[in-house]
Amino acid sequence: MQYGADPNAVSTWAEFTALHFAAQGGNVQVIHTLVQSGCALDKATHPSRCHNENGWTPLHLACDRGHFDAVRYLVEHGAQIDIPSAAGETACALAAECGHKDIVRYLVAHGADVHAKRRGLSLVQWALYRADAELVKVLVSYGAVPDLDTRVLWFAEDKPPGTYGGLETYNQLHYMFL
Repeated sequence: MQYGADPNAVSTWAEFTALHFAAQGGNVQVIHTLVQSGCALDKATHPSRCHNENGWTPLHLACDRGHFDAVRYLVEHGAQIDIPSAAGETACALAAECGHKDIVRYLVAHGADVHAKRRGLSLVQWALYRADAELVKVLVSYGAVPDLDTRVLWFAEDKPPGTYGGLETYNQLHYMFL
């Protein structure tokens, strides 16, 4: 930056900025340098130039990859939590699908929409799919509705009993809310 580089310059691939790459890699030192240089925190990738990161902000990338420290830094420095991607997905919903419960807890505690969805499933449904009773309780305490859906049961049936997302654990969680 000291030689006049533009911190908001974009790559030709997916229009990633340096902040997108730093967030994707969880490099908080580089994120700090870029934020101090005035880069845009909420610039979205270009939807027509990439396949998986359609309209994702640096926060989406950090959440998807499970980089808690990067997520915390971005939020503490003003990144908007509930910006939807081109597909309507929030960063918190990405973290829920990927099982990054510490990130989900942090974002919900900082105002993330507890009713957000990813691939048609709510945050609670992703927590149920992952058989995470603790996260389900946290989400419900923030106002999420324990919407038990047959799609979650279908996912759970594919897992061995007693394992992450398994049918046995799903049934235990299911009875918590009946």
